Amino acid sequence: MKRLIIIYLLIFATLNTNAQKDSLQKIDANRFLIVVDNKVGFIDSTGKQVIAPLFALGSQFSEGIASVTHQSAKGFRYAFIDDDMNVVVPTMFDAAGDFSEGLARVQVKGKWGYINRKGNIVIDPQYSLCYEFNNGYAQASKKGQWGIINKKGEWVVAPVYQSITRVNEDILGVQNTYGSAWKYINLKSKQVVKDSFDGAGYFNLGLAPVRNNEDKWGFINKEGQVIIPYQFSGAFEFSDNGLASVQQNGYWGFINTKGEVVIEFKYTRGARFRYNYALVEGVESYGYINSKGKFIWEYKD
Repeated sequence: MKRLIIIYLLIFATLNTNAQKDSLQKIDANRFLIVVDNKVGFIDSTGKQVIAPLFALGSQFSEGIASVTHQSAKGFRYAFIDDDMNVVVPTMFDAAGDFSEGLARVQVKGKWGYINRKGNIVIDPQYSLCYEFNNGYAQASKKGQWGIINKKGEWVVAPVYQSITRVNEDILGVQNTYGSAWKYINLKSKQVVKDSFDGAGYFNLGLAPVRNNEDKWGFINKEGQVIIPYQFSGAFEFSDNGLASVQQNGYWGFINTKGEVVIEFKYTRGARFRYNYALVEGVESYGYINSKGKFIWEYKD
C-alpha cells in the first residue's frame, strides 16, 4: 500500500520546474517525498533523511513549501510547511495541492479554489476540481466538464470537455466526451494538430505521447508527425531533462527524445523525472533513481 501511495503522489503531482527564485528552486531540487511505514517524510538528493516520516499524507516541495496533513476528529486537515518544518499556512483546508507560480489549490467545504503564500484566498473555492498553474493557466472543472482558467479565475477555455491536459508550449489536449478521440487545440480552442488520437498527453520539449487505435503509444511533434514510433503499452510526457518513462512487455524504463533506451525496462512502475530524479517501483522495493538509473534512495518492505 505505501508503495502505491508514493507512486500516486508523484505521478499525479504537477511537476512544474519553471523559473523560480534561486533559493526556492534549490530547496525543491533537494527535497523528495518518501513514505515509510505509511508516514510521509522527506530526503535530500543524496538520499539522506531530512524530515522524519511524521505525516499521514503530503506533497513534494514546490516553491520551498510542501503540504502535509494532520489527522483530527474531523479527519485529515492540510497545512503547509517550509524546509525547517515551520508552519507557513496553518491547518485549515480539507485538501490541498502544490504551490505553483505563487498559488496553491485548496479545498474548502467541497469546492476548490486557490490561496497565495500568506494563506489568503485569491480565487474563491468554486470548482469541482482544479490543478496547479502552469505557464499562467490551470485545468479546472465545473459540473463534470473541464476547461482552462487564468490567475483571475476567468475561463480562457470554456468548461465543455470531458478531459483536458495542462497547457504546455501553448497547446493542450482535449477529449469532448467519454471514449471519444483526443485532439490538440490552442487557447483559442482552434485545433492545431490535424490528427486525433485514442489517448494523449501534454507537449514538452516539442513532443507529446499519443495512443493509436491499436492501443500503442508513441510520440508526435507539433506538426503531428510521429517522431518516436507507436511501440509502447504506456508512456508519460518527457521531463525537462530529456527523458520519458515508457512501458514495454509489462515493465517500465526511460527513453530520450530520439527514442533510444537510456534506462532499461525493469521497473513495475516508473514516474516522470523531477530535478533529475525519478520515483520507480520494483518487485520488492521502491525509491528514487538518478538519470543514470542508479538509486539514491531505496526502500524495501
